Amino acid sequence: MLPVRLVLDAKNNLRAEPTREEPLAKALVRFLSADLAGDTNHCQALIDGAAEVVAGKKPTWQISGKSYGLTFSAKTTELRALYAEDAPVNVATDELVALIAQWQGLLSRPAVV
Repeated sequence: MLPVRLVLDAKNNLRAEPTREEPLAKALVRFLSADLAGDTNHCQALIDGAAEVVAGKKPTWQISGKSYGLTFSAKTTELRALYAEDAPVNVATDELVALIAQWQGLLSRPAVV
């Protein structure tokens, strides 16, 4: 299980919170908040790109966002901070894709009035 949880705050805004104090949790929270924010299309592009790698259509796939660069391979994905001194972190590709899909699903939910 990844060290982050997705929550809706009192104003029904989606945000990520770390569940443990560790570099991976910090990187995932920043990645979700900055790079994915409210962009369901970017979420889908990452899911689709990762699927091609996992299916063996590409050995790796690299993409850069607002704050993080990602290198997907079939088993692991590296997250690299683009503008901070943080060391790169690795996460299981399937777990990262599941987290991105969950984030995308919550972003796509109907607005609560």
